[in-house]
Amino acid sequence: MKLQYKIALFTTIILIMVIGIIGGLSYKQMN
Repeated sequence: MKLQYKIALFTTIILIMVIGIIGGLSYKQMN
C-alpha cells in the first residue's frame, strides 16, 4: 500500500465525516 494511497483514503474519510456532521447539524437546525 503506497503512502499516497493511504493519505488519499484518509483525506476522503475525513471529508465524508465532516460533510456528515455539517449535514446533520443543519438538518437539526431546520427542524
